[in-house]
Amino acid sequence: MKTEWQFFFDTKDLFFKKEHKYKCTANGDEIHSDAVSGEFSFDLKITPDKECKNPQLDQTGKLRITLPLSREEAKPIVHGLLHNIIQKISFDSGGIFNINGGMMLGTYIPETPEEEKEIGEHRHFAEMNMVEVLSPPEFNSDSLAEISKLPLDMGLISQHNATRISKNPIEKFLGFFKIIESQFPKQNRNQNLRDCLEANGDLLDIFKRTFEFATEDKANTSYIEFIKNIVHARHRCAHLRRNKNFGYVPSDPKISEEVEPHLGALEILTYEIIKSSAKGV
Repeated sequence: MKTEWQFFFDTKDLFFKKEHKYKCTANGDEIHSDAVSGEFSFDLKITPDKECKNPQLDQTGKLRITLPLSREEAKPIVHGLLHNIIQKISFDSGGIFNINGGMMLGTYIPETPEEEKEIGEHRHFAEMNMVEVLSPPEFNSDSLAEISKLPLDMGLISQHNATRISKNPIEKFLGFFKIIESQFPKQNRNQNLRDCLEANGDLLDIFKRTFEFATEDKANTSYIEFIKNIVHARHRCAHLRRNKNFGYVPSDPKISEEVEPHLGALEILTYEIIKSSAKGV
């Protein structure tokens, strides 16, 4: 059984004059997938729309990946392939090649009479990624009046705001961490960053005020664990050593385990750090 996976793309500063078809090969390591080992083949087709669907974009169209695998076998692989295709096209062209990831359309391609009978008339399928859209927070006039009285560091505020809207988790993590390092710097070049932050009583106090804990011991233990984890991730966000297999790249699955889980806490904590520094507490 083969499966064809269809995605919708759009481009900026990039234009396809015609449909392009490719016979491709990849391997599990390249796409960071444990679902397949060794080298495998797949077909790639890029079909631009006759007319662009969005006047603010240069082009729209469809990208199709055909794999010699069932839907269940192909699903964990196709995302890794898609990421690499996006990166290679954008890098090679110098433009922006974007995939609208909310919906994938698929087609079963039977190769035997048994498979033909198995799927019957149900040749098509769809995969959807749905995210709940939350209502925006209501504007708080009293909070603005209160915060306007504080001698806030506008540089740190602009750093926080720019980081908050970043879509890249690596850049977002580093953006928040810069605020921590700015306000709680190492005392000397030889001091270990983790030791520096773990021993900083002011940062610990802000951490305790920001997050609720049942006991003092739980707060202290959680703080030590938090610092250990964010320093671990910080080094790998800031430094990339491919020859030593060190550091994160955007396609690294470890980002979802070691970076993204801390982004919410870092956003809240750095907000409180900026306010606390203005209050002098």
